Amino acid sequence: MKKMLLLMGALLVISTTSLSFGGYSYGRGRGCTGSSSFGRMNSGWHHMEERGSSYNELSAEEQQEYLLVREKNLETYNKYGTEISKKQLEVERELLEEKPSWKKIGNLNEDIAKLEAEMKTEQLKNSYN
Repeated sequence: MKKMLLLMGALLVISTTSLSFGGYSYGRGRGCTGSSSFGRMNSGWHHMEERGSSYNELSAEEQQEYLLVREKNLETYNKYGTEISKKQLEVERELLEEKPSWKKIGNLNEDIAKLEAEMKTEQLKNSYN
């Protein structure tokens, strides 16, 4: 039972981060400003119970525990998501300059990567504690 919860928590972290960061591209005509993948999470999120997955096989207590972990991870996502979006927007702005500063872009990308790593670590802590 505990292994099932740990597995579901890990799947939540993986799906949350892959859905949130997948598909965002810089300068490829994908609505660079204001349409980052962070806005898509809530609109396109499909809950496990809606997909008919193993969530339905959990006891009521396990389902409640799963939902609590998911809620914590969404709070973590929201905490870091705004800052990551701001940094991505700064990268977009710099790319629109006549002569972009690649050093600045590199630093911003490093900041984004650090924030994403911190977010993933915190989500894993939520899932395994």
